[in-house]
Amino acid sequence: MSLVLENVSKTFVGKKAVDNISFRLEKPGVYGLLRYKWSREDYNN
Repeated sequence: MSLVLENVSKTFVGKKAVDNISFRLEKPGVYGLLRYKWSREDYNN
């Protein structure tokens, strides 16, 4: 069993967070995605 993510893009309030990302996880395990901690003020700039 595998997890496949292909050609994913995401925009929040006009700012592109992810642009055309693809990856495949084939080995079983626990995975996490790291992100920058945004505050509400960051969306207003």
